[in-house]
Amino acid sequence: MTIEALDRERQVCCDGCPASYPNTYGTDDFDVMIADAKAAGWMISRRAGKWLHFCADCKPDQTRGSLL
Repeated sequence: MTIEALDRERQVCCDGCPASYPNTYGTDDFDVMIADAKAAGWMISRRAGKWLHFCADCKPDQTRGSLL
């Protein structure tokens, strides 16, 4: 999980590059922080029990080919 703690504030950090979501949030605003990052194009998902965070530039391609 790549949520950086800055004193009493939290910030989402990318697992693919040094980028961080520009806003910081209080500990009570975790859900708002995640929603804001996703609205800005960040991908946040859980794979094999580990949370992954990717900025819009680093997020893996989620497109899949058609079965037809």
